[in-house]
Amino acid sequence: MKYKVGDKVRVRADLNLDNKYGGWSMNSEMIEFNGKVVTIKHCEGSTYAIEECGWAWTYEMFVGLAKDVKAPTPTLNGIKKIIVNDPAVVVIFDDDEKIISKAWDGVRRQYDGEGKIVKEVKVSEPDEFSAQKGLLNCLLKRELGSSKAVERFMIDNGLRQKEVEEVEEVEESSLDTLFKVGDIVEILIDEYRNIPKGTICEIIIIDDDSTVKVKRLDTNHQLWFATFEVKLIEEV
Repeated sequence: MKYKVGDKVRVRADLNLDNKYGGWSMNSEMIEFNGKVVTIKHCEGSTYAIEECGWAWTYEMFVGLAKDVKAPTPTLNGIKKIIVNDPAVVVIFDDDEKIISKAWDGVRRQYDGEGKIVKEVKVSEPDEFSAQKGLLNCLLKRELGSSKAVERFMIDNGLRQKEVEEVEEVEESSLDTLFKVGDIVEILIDEYRNIPKGTICEIIIIDDDSTVKVKRLDTNHQLWFATFEVKLIEEV
């Protein structure tokens, strides 16, 4: 037998109900221990019993002694890459959608038609940058569709208070003076497989943190871009 009574061993993280391991199948109770450390309680023939759970376990169901095997790195399904660059967090998903969350600097801005800042008004202290908060905001934006929708969700569920004070000097969204929903734009960067540089797209969502969601006119594929990554065009 590979292991002896009292050994701390780590269960494989990829065990599933469809396969057999050393001729033995898994069940739903055993699957709950995927990736966890367990203690060998008894050895008999080609099987083991563990202290934390009943059923028969085999050598093939374990990775090795816990002291020799690192815990598996936690992952989130669907995420390809996370980029942290204070004050922003960028999450790129498996379908190449890119979502950006940027810590607000407390300043509202108005832009002219060329994207130049024409007015700045400080309305609050800047948010403290948090990579964890940025990641959570990106995941919520992916699920709910935009930062405005995330804001409404947080307020409606009592997780954030609605701002009472309004600044009359800046009434418009800064992006609304530069882009509007329905505008036709050209992609300026060559980064994504599904929407390469030069692709003509339509803006379908304008967000509050300098990002827009566009849709390819030829395939309807959708992705988020920063405003500086797209260029407004007059005609297609």
